[in-house]
Amino acid sequence: MRFLLLVLLLVGCTKATNADRTFDGVFEVPSTPKDQIYNSTKIWIAETFRSAKAVIEYDNKEEGTLIGNGVTSYTHGMLSGMKVSFTMRADIKDNKFKLTFSNINDLRYKEDLDNIKVKLLSLGNELVTAIQKNSNKKDF
Repeated sequence: MRFLLLVLLLVGCTKATNADRTFDGVFEVPSTPKDQIYNSTKIWIAETFRSAKAVIEYDNKEEGTLIGNGVTSYTHGMLSGMKVSFTMRADIKDNKFKLTFSNINDLRYKEDLDNIKVKLLSLGNELVTAIQKNSNKKDF
C-alpha cells in the first residue's frame, strides 16, 4: 500500500521538461481578413496583458507576426495567485491565427504546466471572441 502511494505521489510530481514548455494552438476566424485579425490581436494584447511585463517585442504587420511577453497567475494546491511568465507568438493569416507559447517560467512540475497550458490555450478562444466583436463594430 505504501509503495502504491509513493508511486502515485511521484507520478503526480513529475518534473516539467523544456519540451513541455512550448506548445501552440490554431484558431479559426471565418471570413476575417489578415489585417483585421492582426489589428484586433494587437488591441486584445494591450487590453488583456496590462502588466508592465506584457510587452510586444516583435511586431511585423506584413508577416502577420506579433511576439510579446505575458504574466498570468495559477493555483498550485492550496497556494493561489502564483505568477508564471511566458512568451506568446501570434502568426496571423486570413481566416485564422496560431498562438505559440514558450519560455514558460517559474513552474517545476508537469501537472502545473498542464494546468497553465489549458489556461493559455483558452486565451485563443478569448481572442477569437474579441476579433469577432471588433469586426461587428461599424460606427459608434
